[in-house]
Amino acid sequence: MTPLEYIRHHSYGDKDLANKVGWWYLIGSYDSGFVDYCNSNGMSVKALFTDPFTGYQLGAEHMMATANAHLLTAQPDNKKSANGGDVGAYAPPSDDG
Repeated sequence: MTPLEYIRHHSYGDKDLANKVGWWYLIGSYDSGFVDYCNSNGMSVKALFTDPFTGYQLGAEHMMATANAHLLTAQPDNKKSANGGDVGAYAPPSDDG
């Protein structure tokens, strides 16, 4: 379990059944014991942070899910092809989950 998985675990892995199954299929599940440990020790995920370049407010969950997808998905030999890591970068959760 990495901190990336802790940060992405709710919005990108456990929001509802479709979200959980979709992210499990894409990059695997997260360690729920580690999430419980973090939560029981006062950890939390900051809702938004300011991008220092654009000034936009961004959610940490999407950035960490993107990084987690790239970390866990082998990169193809053909640099023009897409894979699960690319999907992770462009698949923000919908309003309905």
